[in-house]
Amino acid sequence: MRRRDALAAILTLGAKRLELLRELVPDTRRVMVARYLAGNESETLPRLRDAASRMGFEIVEIGATWSSGFAAPPRSSVYGKPDAIYSGEPWIVYGVEHVADQIIRYAAEQRIPSLFWEAEAAERGATLAYGVNMTRELDRAADQLARVLKGVRAGELAVDTSTEYELVVNKKAAAALGIAIPASIVARANRVIE
Repeated sequence: MRRRDALAAILTLGAKRLELLRELVPDTRRVMVARYLAGNESETLPRLRDAASRMGFEIVEIGATWSSGFAAPPRSSVYGKPDAIYSGEPWIVYGVEHVADQIIRYAAEQRIPSLFWEAEAAERGATLAYGVNMTRELDRAADQLARVLKGVRAGELAVDTSTEYELVVNKKAAAALGIAIPASIVARANRVIE
């Protein structure tokens, strides 16, 4: 049950990020998804493709690793030029900021928006970030750990899933791409980087 709930939450967030992308740039068709090659997205990527298909997106997958990072495809590759790039990976949380930076730099060079789940990615130059507040999540995890250390069996703890998400908008990055952030997105943003 817990794994299914976690998977459902991930899929819901992925679809929500794609909706934000559609709202940001309505003409978007090809979305490059940058993912960790050794990650466990085998269950989520097909469902993300389904959600993307319903929204009229074509998903083009490209891999990255922690050691070698994100290798941008050559311009003449089978990938073609994407209209946007999306990454739902926790690059910064896992301490591999260089991968997020490479993806952000690629997006800037291609003059396409980038969408991440980590707020820190927007602070580093991504166009949008939508996901959990990691400070709040780590506080919640510390609370759970404290309860276990005080004698509560881990199996007795209630499943604690995120219910609050934050949207961070980088208007400066969008302006550099010639994109005006719609007022509807700015109004929902928890934070706007000018």
